[in-house]
Amino acid sequence: FMKHLISAAALFCVLTACCALPALAEEAAPTPTPAPEPAGQTEPRWYPYEITTEEDGAQILIHKLYRVPAGTAVSELREDGITRLGQPYSLWGVMETKETGPAEQKDVEQTYTLAVHSNIAEEARREVKDSIPYEEDEFTGELALSDLSCAEEMQADGTYAATAVYAGTVTRTGSGVSVFELIYAPVSSGAAEQAAAAISLSEILQLCLIVVGAALFLVLAALLATRRKPRKATAAPAPAKKKPDVYVPSNDIVIGAHPKEDLP
Repeated sequence: FMKHLISAAALFCVLTACCALPALAEEAAPTPTPAPEPAGQTEPRWYPYEITTEEDGAQILIHKLYRVPAGTAVSELREDGITRLGQPYSLWGVMETKETGPAEQKDVEQTYTLAVHSNIAEEARREVKDSIPYEEDEFTGELALSDLSCAEEMQADGTYAATAVYAGTVTRTGSGVSVFELIYAPVSSGAAEQAAAAISLSEILQLCLIVVGAALFLVLAALLATRRKPRKATAAPAPAKKKPDVYVPSNDIVIGAHPKEDLP
């Protein structure tokens, strides 16, 4: 029994050492350092009006909201070198929502030089468009032909030079402001992922060690129960000897006398 006990204890020590080796060999994951800021970087022109965090699985996202004039580029809002609890962050996503303002109008007049085949205004009008679209500086609309004049002399190609004037009122939807939401996520590190994998392996080995140890103790308990010597049975006490019955003679009986013979 002692041999079995010593073997089981040695096996338990070996398993403990095997499970401890990965933990000893595991190196601490290096703390990521923030990326250096680009040379010549200036202070941002715009600052967020709201900053929130969001838990996304195993990582924490940072949301920054900006309200800026329409047409502002994301590069004017982006920030580099953001860190949170020592973890570097980088830009992960951008969302933009436009808030339109009041409409704006203005009168526009444009002049074009054309070539027509007649110097008579009524005939030349048939060759000229009555209206043209207008799109410039976010103003849109339609300009109508307001005046047409033709030169009296014919050109070398047999056409007459004409001057067409288009005029009209164009509208631009209020530029308003744009709301940007910049989302920053932690920078992934290959070393951190390897460290997480090593920690997971160590936890699995520790769990296996606990299971094996419990099974080993159960086996030892079973061996101890089967090897236990049975107790010697105690002898039953011998039955007491029965004492002989003693008869006390009465007064009319003579011990040792012969019975009287019958008298005639």
